[in-house]
Amino acid sequence: MYAKHDLKMTRFENDHASPSIMIIERNRELRSDLADILELEGYAVAGVDRADEGLLLLKSFKVAPRLVIYAVDRNDISASQFIGAARDTATRVTSFLLMTDHTGNILPSDGHQSVFFIQKPFSVPGLLEIIQRALDQ
Repeated sequence: MYAKHDLKMTRFENDHASPSIMIIERNRELRSDLADILELEGYAVAGVDRADEGLLLLKSFKVAPRLVIYAVDRNDISASQFIGAARDTATRVTSFLLMTDHTGNILPSDGHQSVFFIQKPFSVPGLLEIIQRALDQ
């Protein structure tokens, strides 16, 4: 299903395949490590390095991912703007996990549901626990 998560724009071997989780993180090494961890847990994963690429990729999927992991500190649009645009693009994205280096006022305050938060650095068990909660939502 998932070809290469370190490419600028993820490509799938099967055009009908859609990931269960999409990662938007500019740090290629972190994006790759997250994808490896999640793939070992059995998730189909796609990853890109910028919010605009993520929105384009969302439009291309026949089925939206169930979770989008968004690195707030490393993208050029706010979490609220991204979530709004993503929901307009792929209304069936069920949850968002926002990753950040700090705890500032980054959480959407305009009624978005199914938005989760994790602060870097985080542990793998902590990450997997919050991903499971987000997917169970």
